[in-house]
Amino acid sequence: MKFISLITLAVLALMWPMTQSAWQQSGDERGQGAKPPARTERRVALVLGNGAYADNPLDNPANDAKGLAAALSELGFEVITDVNKDAIGMRRLIRTFGERLRGAQVGLFFFAGHGVQVNGVNYLIPIGHQIEREADVRLEAVSADDVLAQMEEAGTGVNLMILDACRNDPFRSLRRSQSQRGLAAVAAPSGTLIAYATAPGRTAADGSGLPNSPYTTSLLQHIRTPGLQIEDFFKRVRRGVEDLTNRKQTPWEASSLRGDFYFKAPAPEPLNNTPLTPLPVYSGEEAYWRAIEASTDAQDFRDYLKQYPTGVYVAAARVKLRRLEVATNTNTTPATDPNPVAPPKPTPTAAVAYAKVGGRSAPLVAMPFTTAEVDARGTVTKQPGRSVNGFVE
Repeated sequence: MKFISLITLAVLALMWPMTQSAWQQSGDERGQGAKPPARTERRVALVLGNGAYADNPLDNPANDAKGLAAALSELGFEVITDVNKDAIGMRRLIRTFGERLRGAQVGLFFFAGHGVQVNGVNYLIPIGHQIEREADVRLEAVSADDVLAQMEEAGTGVNLMILDACRNDPFRSLRRSQSQRGLAAVAAPSGTLIAYATAPGRTAADGSGLPNSPYTTSLLQHIRTPGLQIEDFFKRVRRGVEDLTNRKQTPWEASSLRGDFYFKAPAPEPLNNTPLTPLPVYSGEEAYWRAIEASTDAQDFRDYLKQYPTGVYVAAARVKLRRLEVATNTNTTPATDPNPVAPPKPTPTAAVAYAKVGGRSAPLVAMPFTTAEVDARGTVTKQPGRSVNGFVE
């Protein structure tokens, strides 16, 4: 055991630099100044708002587009945005959007303004349109399917289309059997969510007297909430719109998303800035004692007392040594049974002496002795351990 202190000190000396390095690394990762991992996904958004129609103008689409564009920019989106665009301007922006989507992971399209459906296809109405009959819609308006095609062609994993577009019915007089009120429910391509300001076939409120429509108001209220999955986000939006419209308007979504999406990622867990307490460094005697204090070998404590006769732990070492020596002596002394059991006594057997009487042997005496001897007078004498063999002639 004399070499224990040297081994212990050598091990501690080798471990100390590695331990310090680990603490330094841990502090760099967890202490103040540690930054969350940077966002790696690219997000691209096209945000349009048309309200300055020559007939049936709308008050809020421009404000809706500007407000949502600002929020998306804060949330890391590359935003393309404009307001009050004609058909050519809308198509050019959609083409630019498709080009910017290449290499992105998330695409988002938002339109606020008039919209109509014809033969189950949703059309977004541009400024300056010349729609006089139902057939003009296909030529004058922009199909929402064209936007979906750009997103699908780009191969983005998450595509979001948000339409706050069925504000009222501007073409009531033109409607035939092919066109219906509001927008149509469209099946979302894989990896896509389509959100409508109201249920299919219904119209949405523009929000007269308010800075935004009820739908965009609710979008802006919840879009910056951290840790809100996209499905939960639209549930909150739906409840908000129903509250604002006294349940006259209920938003609706169609989704084929395959993974989770957050406008704002969950907040990181609080950083633990508590400084780590370094392990204590022991002196030679301290390290020696800690190496043997739980030992059950008496020689360890003899060696300690020999090496450190005036050490700090001399008293403790003597106590432990005495206890171990007592235990050793006790274990080497044969144990005596405090309650010995006596061997069983033999069962007494009747001893019989025979004498010859009249030429035959006949029992002379029978007594319950273990063994006996009969002398010439016929006297029976107990002789333990001997058999009866005396006869009288």
